[in-house]
Amino acid sequence: MGILLASTLSQPVCAQKACCRTAAAPEADVKVSMTSTGDKNWFDRHNIFNHLEGALTIGTTGIGLELATPVTKWVRLRAGYDYMPHFHFNSTYDVTAYADGKINDSNFGRIQQLMNDISGFDMQKSVTMQNTATLQSWKVLLDVFPIPNNNHWRITAGLYGGSRNFGKCINRIDEAPMLVSIGTYNHFYDMATAPDFVVKYSWEEKFLGIAYLDVDEAQKIQDTMLKYGRLGVHVGDHPDGTPYFMEPDTDGTLSARAIINTLRPYLGLGYEGGLSDDGRWKAGVDAGVLFWGGAPEIVTHDGTVLNDLSDMRHKVKRQMDLIKSFSVYPQISFRLSYTFF
Repeated sequence: MGILLASTLSQPVCAQKACCRTAAAPEADVKVSMTSTGDKNWFDRHNIFNHLEGALTIGTTGIGLELATPVTKWVRLRAGYDYMPHFHFNSTYDVTAYADGKINDSNFGRIQQLMNDISGFDMQKSVTMQNTATLQSWKVLLDVFPIPNNNHWRITAGLYGGSRNFGKCINRIDEAPMLVSIGTYNHFYDMATAPDFVVKYSWEEKFLGIAYLDVDEAQKIQDTMLKYGRLGVHVGDHPDGTPYFMEPDTDGTLSARAIINTLRPYLGLGYEGGLSDDGRWKAGVDAGVLFWGGAPEIVTHDGTVLNDLSDMRHKVKRQMDLIKSFSVYPQISFRLSYTFF
C-alpha cells in the first residue's frame, strides 16, 4: 500500500515538471524573437547600414563603380574605383642640331644626308609624340545631407588615391627608325668628339674594328662632328640658361610622365533624385575639386623635370602653362544607382 501511495503521489509532480518545461519553451522563443526584432528596428530607426546601393559613374576621373550605405540618418558612406580610358592625342616637336650649348640648325641637312648614307633611313625634321591619360583612382567619400528630411542635396568630402601617373607621352611606334638614327648619330658624335679620339683610333684601336685611321683623317672626323653638333628636341632652358635637349633613351624612345600626389582630398556638392516609383533607381550629379597639392610634375625619361625649365619652345610652353593651371582638378561626374535593400 505504501508503494502504491508513493507511486500515486509522484505522478502529478512529474507531470507538473513536464508541464513547466513545456510552458517555458515558448517564453524563450518569444524572448529571442523580441531581441532579434529589437536589433533590426534599432538599425532601421537610426538608418545605419540598413541599405546597400550600387552605382555606375562617369566623369572627369573616368568610368567608375561605387557601393554606398548610410551610417546615420544624415550621412552616407561611399567607396569605389575610377578608371580613365586610354584616349590619345598627338603632338609634334621639331628635331634640332646643337653644338656648344647653342642651336645650329643649318647643319641638320648635312647630318640628315650623313645618316641616310650610313643607315638608308630618311631622318625627319620632327617627331610625333602620343599623349595618353593613365589616371586610375580608388575613393572613399562621405555624403552629408544638411537639409532635414531631404535626401537630394548633399555636401561631399573624402579622399581619392592610387597611382601617381596621371598621363604619359611617348613617341609613336612609326617614329622608331628615325629615333634609332638620332640615337646612333649621337653615339657616334660622343665617340668622335672624345678628347682621346685621334690618338686612340690612330694608334691604339682599329676604328669600328676595321682599320686604324690616319691622324689627319681622325682629326678631320673630330672637327666635322664638333661642327655638326648633337641632335635632339629643344624643350626649353635650364635655370642657368643652358638649353635642354631631349634625346632618345637607350631603348630608342622619347617619353615623359605627368606625376601627381598619391593621395588627393576631395570636396564638392551633389544632387540626386529618384527615377522609379519604388525609389530603387536614382540619378545624380557631383561637382567639386580634387586637391593635388600643386600642379603635376612632367618628368622625362632622363629624369629632367620640365616644370623647372624656362624659356620653353612655343608648343611646349602652351602645354606646360595648361598643366600648371591644374593645381586643383575639376571633378564632375554623373551617377546612376540602384538600391539592393
